[in-house]
Amino acid sequence: MGYDLYINGIEPVTDEKRLALQAVRIACDNADIDEPEEVSKVLDAEDRCDRGHVVKIDVEEHTEYNGEYCQYVDITKLPPGVKWIRLWHSY
Repeated sequence: MGYDLYINGIEPVTDEKRLALQAVRIACDNADIDEPEEVSKVLDAEDRCDRGHVVKIDVEEHTEYNGEYCQYVDITKLPPGVKWIRLWHSY
């Protein structure tokens, strides 16, 4: 049996922000122009959680001297707006 650990950042999306992004989408549709990437990234995200928008964070993978596998996150390089880090365990 295998084990995987996934690490993501979570950027909160307030109701106000979601409504604003929906308004941008409608305006772009009415103007027949492409919507900004942020709109689809938040509104159409397949990987959502109840806390907000899931964003990719860089994870450094490293094997320690004793053979144990570790993952490191440099918190100084987190994307702007990330409030939580989600650890997702999968067997």
